[in-house]
Amino acid sequence: KLLTLDEAQQVIRQHFKPKPLGAEEISILEVYNRVLAEDVTATMDIPPFNRSTVDGYTVKAEDTFGADENKPVRLRIYGTVNVGESPKITVKQGTAAETVTGASIPEGADAVIMIEHTERENDDLYVYSAVAKDENVMKAGADIKKGETVLKLSLIHI
Repeated sequence: KLLTLDEAQQVIRQHFKPKPLGAEEISILEVYNRVLAEDVTATMDIPPFNRSTVDGYTVKAEDTFGADENKPVRLRIYGTVNVGESPKITVKQGTAAETVTGASIPEGADAVIMIEHTERENDDLYVYSAVAKDENVMKAGADIKKGETVLKLSLIHI
């Protein structure tokens, strides 16, 4: 006998009365086929710091204004920032820091100029294209903000 959806749900409710088994904390690798016991909220911003989205040089954007292929802006390279390290330098007016993709933006910098738009000669950097403030920068919390619900408890009721 074919049942309507409502009739099928009624039969299931009569014969199947699920009871919560309690909550337990398990490894993320064991969550398949499990149900959340509660909402999961972020305990930190992701990314936790402003970071570069390109390989290039962190700069003060205003230092690049007016730069073009015929009239590059010259900046002094003041240091390097790599992934996984906290910047130990501050970008000041007229300076730049070599910065790789994913690295933290040093204090004082507000943009990243792509390496393709520059030319380096020893510690001098020639910038051939201006950048705007926040260009090529992913802000702290851009993916997930601290306190944001990242996994929601969702119970399906029959």
